[in-house]
Amino acid sequence: MKISKHTPVKILGGGISGLTAGIFLKKAGYDPIIYEKNTQCGAGRHGDIEGLETWNFNPNPIDFIKQLNIPLDFQYKPENQFKVHFDKFPSLNIYDENPFFYFVKRGQDSGDIDRELQTYALSIGCEIRFDFSPKKDNMSIIATGANRPKAFIQGYTFKIDLTDQTHLFLNDTLTKTGYGYLIIWNGNATLSVAYKKEDDKDKNILDKLKNICRNKLRIEISEDNQKFGSYGSFDIDAPKIDQFGKYYIGEAGGFQDYLFGFGMNSAIYSSYFAIKSLTENIDFLDSVNQNIVPHMKASLVNRYFYEKLSEQNKYKICKILSESDNPLAIIKKRSNYSLKKKLMFKLLNRKLKSI
Repeated sequence: MKISKHTPVKILGGGISGLTAGIFLKKAGYDPIIYEKNTQCGAGRHGDIEGLETWNFNPNPIDFIKQLNIPLDFQYKPENQFKVHFDKFPSLNIYDENPFFYFVKRGQDSGDIDRELQTYALSIGCEIRFDFSPKKDNMSIIATGANRPKAFIQGYTFKIDLTDQTHLFLNDTLTKTGYGYLIIWNGNATLSVAYKKEDDKDKNILDKLKNICRNKLRIEISEDNQKFGSYGSFDIDAPKIDQFGKYYIGEAGGFQDYLFGFGMNSAIYSSYFAIKSLTENIDFLDSVNQNIVPHMKASLVNRYFYEKLSEQNKYKICKILSESDNPLAIIKKRSNYSLKKKLMFKLLNRKLKSI
């Protein structure tokens, strides 16, 4: 559905997907208006560190952003190793010569990706209306983040005087359906756990992660640190275009890696295809069904089986990765929507939708 350049394009939400959609529109000669409920883009974030993963449809997300002519004014760091921890098994180090992630910091401070995308959007003439939460009725693009909560996130952000390092926690005592992680980068740290609600019956899952950090890494997490909580939406059937012609991008459209991805890749890619559709009359659904949805389906199958793994099986898989010369290639292969994954998705479709 191509739109006229004489009509302002209204975008609800000033996160990664909303900002990149506005930038793409402005570069194509349109006049986007971004409505952001907070006083600044990134104000709803917590200075937490997240990653642009490299194993799915975007093998080098930094190069892709460069190709889109968006300046890399935000700070980023390639991460090509991490340590995995368990309750009953020794910790494992997983290394590849190529990065698994490109870390960025989320928030409104200088160097944060939200702040720098906002600065760039304003510099090229995008209009951003802050502290504004209009209804969806008059919007063209919905980029409001998660819809229905499927995964819950709790954590801390804090300063720490340690070398850069990344840890993944697959301890059964922590969560059987999710995972925890600690990222330390340039004196900043994010400790977080992602889980499904039924996995937190005794309501102290974050305390468990703090205890694991204390015992495994000798790192004390103070209650004085900034605590945060949020949730993610895993809904592969979320509308991509509704009956009124509104485009849903990022988590609002259910675009997400369902296993270990952070969602920023999906946010950027889905906004890119939405704007291609609006400005060049390229079919949005065809684009995302060919380029994003297959990886979502593969990751959904992976999550289904991940939730059924014992800690011993998780350890065995990670041991294979730790002993491999190219663990990233193994992860990429398991993330592809192969014929086997397609058959699994069809067979497990009903069960997958309940995840």
